[in-house]
Amino acid sequence: MSMQENVRQLDVRPQLHRKLDPFQLIMKTVRELGREEMLLLHATLKPVPLFGLMKLKGFASRTEQVGERYWITAFLHKSQDQARLAGLQLNRWAVPLLEDEGSAVETEEGTPASREGKAGGAARDQAMAADHGRADLDNRGLEPPQPMVRTLSALEHLAPGGTLTIHNDRTPVFLLEELHRLGYTYQSVTQADGSAIIWILKPAT
Repeated sequence: MSMQENVRQLDVRPQLHRKLDPFQLIMKTVRELGREEMLLLHATLKPVPLFGLMKLKGFASRTEQVGERYWITAFLHKSQDQARLAGLQLNRWAVPLLEDEGSAVETEEGTPASREGKAGGAARDQAMAADHGRADLDNRGLEPPQPMVRTLSALEHLAPGGTLTIHNDRTPVFLLEELHRLGYTYQSVTQADGSAIIWILKPAT
């Protein structure tokens, strides 16, 4: 991270390249932001699932693709002058990645299984039940931090006392910590293939 002109930058591309979930780091940075500070997030994808969550936290956002598999997204609290956000030239904040980080992601994402997972993940967005008292979400095949962000977003829209069932590629340790902090009741069961099914109960009040 770097700080200049009331702008804090966070580059999570190295974590995403290594299939690590940067959600905790992003949320930690958000909690540390001064009210007047703008956050610039550098990522390998357009962080659509993050927009809704940040909006709930009181942030406006603006995003731009500044390179191949390179997005910069700016977040600014709605209490601040939004002209700063509108007038920002995001492409001037672009910075290159080291070659070894770039080559690593090409190897990982070039596999058929990874491509299938991405396509399947988009289709599975439609799997959520229309009933706001119960929902099912299949997060398998999605790149971090999408599984955690999608789950938290789904819980925000779930009716109090409702249940959400999610299926992840592995036990979502960071998500379970966040659920505990938020006061949700949950049960996680590891499947034979190493994936995990988690039942989450939203508090009634």
